[in-house]
Amino acid sequence: MEDGSSSLYASSSSTLPPDWVNDVDAVNAAISDIHRLMSELQSMHASRIGTVFGRDLDTMERQIERKTTDITTLFRKAERNLKKVGASTRIAGGEESTVGANVQRSLAMQLQELSSDFRQKQRKFLADVKAQKSGGLVESEEMFGINLEDDGTLQNNNDYSFGGTQQMSVVDDLTAEIQSRDKEISAIAKNIEEL
Repeated sequence: MEDGSSSLYASSSSTLPPDWVNDVDAVNAAISDIHRLMSELQSMHASRIGTVFGRDLDTMERQIERKTTDITTLFRKAERNLKKVGASTRIAGGEESTVGANVQRSLAMQLQELSSDFRQKQRKFLADVKAQKSGGLVESEEMFGINLEDDGTLQNNNDYSFGGTQQMSVVDDLTAEIQSRDKEISAIAKNIEEL
């Protein structure tokens, strides 16, 4: 009976996927979560740009900042898991190494495209917020021909505008974080291509 059970174990264990498949699943889950959170963030951006005054403005900006941080965290988690896939497949060698490298390359491209889309949306949002705070036209206002400050009597004074320098500091921090993540993803993609 022991002989039968050991052969049963051997046949069932040989059909199990390699361990790095769990890391691939984790990257795919992170990509799915990033898509969902980016969609939520996009609607938060639209809501924030549509709000010029009110008590909810600070709350909105904190929520946007938290959501941005959540997305950034997911990108980093996906990158770590992607590196694990590369390390595990290199150790496995042979055909598994080739398959793993192809999967890793494909996931890296998806992450890079997603990161690029995220950065582009963040830049647009930050530019719209900056324009709104400086009294300039936001893209949606330009689209409808709205310019409430067209009389030329208002002066641009960012230090005393709504939100002031504190919010501009947050904008600068977010921009720096986006650039840092871009460099990390580019480095990963370069390392994958070198394989």
